Order: sequence, then C-alpha cells, then structure tokens
Amino acid sequence: DLLVDGEAVAAAPAIGVGLTTGDLTLRRPVVKRSAGAGVVASGSGVTARLTLEAGALHDNFGTGLAAQLLGRLAISGTKVCKNKGGANRNISGTLRLVGGVYLAGAAPAEQSVSGLSVFENDGDQVAIGLGSGTWNLSGPSAIGEACRAGLNAFAGTAWLCAPKSS
Repeated sequence: DLLVDGEAVAAAPAIGVGLTTGDLTLRRPVVKRSAGAGVVASGSGVTARLTLEAGALHDNFGTGLAAQLLGRLAISGTKVCKNKGGANRNISGTLRLVGGVYLAGAAPAEQSVSGLSVFENDGDQVAIGLGSGTWNLSGPSAIGEACRAGLNAFAGTAWLCAPKSS
C-alpha cells in the first residue's frame, strides 16, 4: 500500500521509485505526479528484480514504467495511464516519446505480465528498445474473452474493460 505523490514540478526531474539492485516488490502502489518517470528499474542483468502487483502509475511527467536489464520483471493487475513521457527514448535509432511502458536491454529470464492496462499516455503506450531475447506481454490466453481478468490491455485513449451491465 505504497503511495508516492511527487506533486511534480516540471523543473525537477526526480523519479517516483527507482531500483538499481536488489529485489523490490510493490504491492498496491500508487505512484503519481513525479517530476520524472513513475517507476524506473535498471540493473545489470540479474542484480535488479522488480515485482508490481495491483498498482497504478499515473500522471507522472516522465514514462510511467521504464525497465531494462532486469533479472526478473513480474507485473500483475497494474494500470499505467496519463503519463507525459518526459524525454524521448531511443527506439532502434529513432527518438520517440514513450508515456506508458518502456522496456529495453536483454529481456529478463524471469518475466510475467498479466492484468496490465496501459492507456491514455502521451506518445507511445508501450515501446521495446534495443536488446536481446523476447519480452512476453501476451498474458493469459484470451479465447474471445476481451475483458477476462488477467488479460493485458493496451489502448491509446481512455479505453478500459467496463463491467458488464445486467
């Protein structure tokens, strides 16, 4: 139940939560209004391990979630929305604004992503930078159930699965 409310000032590019080494688990975090990115996890291959559970990363002046060179990335039930993107990211030699999720470097050996909703961010919702391996963002099998729990949703606007009306 972590709350990081940066009450950001655009002139101070601080991040909400940063990880460079160790094992960090954020359960039900709300990271908002940081002057820079919401959550930044950047290791050296196996030194940093990040778990995000049932979180909300929103209204940050940088990218909502930036992760690279991790030993583990596990995301479940997390919303990344209304982030500004901040500085451009290098995507295969092209500079792009990434407001939602930016992943780079070698894909972690341990990774799981389910129930991730990325929407209404400035620039790209999700971007994969240079690196090796495969980033798996597919989540559980949909089989025609567009709003089933655990599915990942990526949208450019304020689209989210609405509860079914009776």
